[in-house]
Amino acid sequence: ARREVAVREEATRLAEQQRGETDKRIESGVSPETEAAQPRAELERRRGELLSAREAVSRAENALKLLIFGDADDAAWGQGLAPSDDAEPSVAPIDVGSAMARALAARPELASSAAALERRKAETALARDAIRPALDAVVSYDRFGLAGSRNPAGTSPTSPGQSNPVPRRLQGGWGDSLDLLRNGGLDDTRVGLVFAVPLGNRQARAGASIAESAERQAEAELARARKQVRSEVLDAAAALDTAGQRIAAARAAREAAEVQLMAERERYGAGMSTNFLVLTRQNDLSRARLDEIAAQTDYRRAATELARVTGALLAERGIEIDDIGIDKTDGNAASGTARQGGKS
Repeated sequence: ARREVAVREEATRLAEQQRGETDKRIESGVSPETEAAQPRAELERRRGELLSAREAVSRAENALKLLIFGDADDAAWGQGLAPSDDAEPSVAPIDVGSAMARALAARPELASSAAALERRKAETALARDAIRPALDAVVSYDRFGLAGSRNPAGTSPTSPGQSNPVPRRLQGGWGDSLDLLRNGGLDDTRVGLVFAVPLGNRQARAGASIAESAERQAEAELARARKQVRSEVLDAAAALDTAGQRIAAARAAREAAEVQLMAERERYGAGMSTNFLVLTRQNDLSRARLDEIAAQTDYRRAATELARVTGALLAERGIEIDDIGIDKTDGNAASGTARQGGKS
């Protein structure tokens, strides 16, 4: 948008220059007064286009601020933005094979699909195990205590000189029960093998079939995602190559328009051309310059798209993500810091 304003300003300057030359011809009597109408009307038309271009710059700048600034950045909203990128991009050859390999290795959705497939494989293996006979080793250890109220038979001897018929630790009561449980007076240990053979086991077989179907779906999803990535890389590479060729074509057209305008102005100075032809050549030059700007802009967009589909956009923009905390209880990202060009 800024470069379009520069083109419109140059076009307005050329129109003013043409009007000035026309006024001199009228003053010298070479041209009639009606000859001034066309350059004057063309000048005002170009001024209107210049005002529209400046408004487009303001809108583009506000759109960029909307993506960058927060609600609390009151001072930044009122400041202007000055792009630091080079105006003309450098066209480089495309290694489609390397771009394809980088995309298949770096695209996050492929890693997600691969992880989902591994999960489905584990679920399928578990479901298949449920169909087979099972041999389990069982080891258990238990401690027991006595519960309930105290046994009246253990509170006193049945007759004088006769010992209590109930042992002390078996007389009951909550205190004795807890003490017995703590000391391990009554315990039990069991060791054994349990061999189970499922009969029919239709539920387990159905579960295995469902798991196998889900695994096949995950495989198909991974294959679809890989094909989608390949297609996106090829489309982005083709678009970038076309945009690079368009830059060369637009540059040649702009250079030709400059030569045509120069020749037409020389013809006008020699009295062999008209205002209409000179202004037409000026408009042709403005369109050629705008076409060149559009081609360069499209090349940048195509390069950005290729970086996105290959998973290299953050690296190419110099953006790093640090200090990512993962809450292992639910797998959510707890915190993170992004910085570009070494600045937070």
